[in-house]
Amino acid sequence: MTYALSIAIYFVTINVLFLSLFWLDKQRAVASTRRVSESKLLAISWFAGNMTMFIAQKWFRHKCQKWQFNSKLLLLSFVQTVFMLWLSYRFLIQ
Repeated sequence: MTYALSIAIYFVTINVLFLSLFWLDKQRAVASTRRVSESKLLAISWFAGNMTMFIAQKWFRHKCQKWQFNSKLLLLSFVQTVFMLWLSYRFLIQ
């Protein structure tokens, strides 16, 4: 298995896991039962990529109005962008 294929499999798997967890949180919110914590959602978003989080918010219409959660998500997106730019510079340009 090539390196690129293993990375693709990782991202597909983690994003499917994330979407499932986000959907589960939405279902629990509707049913008024125990919810998935925001810290868990943000932690998985770090590994899955924030674009999935933004897509999941639109698909499930969940956590769109929570400004505290969205501000943390935007901060996380900024940190990820800076980290990826640094990695790109460090390993691809130098």
